[in-house]
Amino acid sequence: MFENLIIDSISYKDWPLIMDLQIDSYETIEPETLEVLKSKYEMSKNTCFTAKYGDMLKGYILALPYEKFKMPSMVKPETKVFLSKNLHIHDAAVKKSSRNKGFSKKMLNRLITRAKELGYEEFSLVALKHAVGFWSKNGFKRIDDINVPGYYGEGAVYMNAEISQVGRALKALV
Repeated sequence: MFENLIIDSISYKDWPLIMDLQIDSYETIEPETLEVLKSKYEMSKNTCFTAKYGDMLKGYILALPYEKFKMPSMVKPETKVFLSKNLHIHDAAVKKSSRNKGFSKKMLNRLITRAKELGYEEFSLVALKHAVGFWSKNGFKRIDDINVPGYYGEGAVYMNAEISQVGRALKALV
């Protein structure tokens, strides 16, 4: 199934497709503007990827170093690169028609490899209500006493995991 799936760095021509996919993926929250979304990429280009099957964008993942127990804004551009051992997965989306085919796991495996190469020790993220189960199955733990801004949507939760735990959880699911 994955022989034609290519996980690669984001290029300039990918942004319109990423914006379309973001709008298509998030029905319960207001999508980020291009400026705000792209600012996450600018903070850490080497931890942001697309997943393409042939020439079609199937998914993307944006991750950037961030302070543990904090999260990037969805309404203001990022302007500061944090020196942190924590890599925050700000956005991970897969086209609706391509879900449950392993694309998310493939992108996450690529991110794990890159994170380890760069010396990160932990991941964090804000899981939207519908995605908490996916992230839990992949080794992430809820941190319920972290206030998540309302623009992340009702039921959104802050989660984190040691990178080594995420890798083990993924292998157990395969």
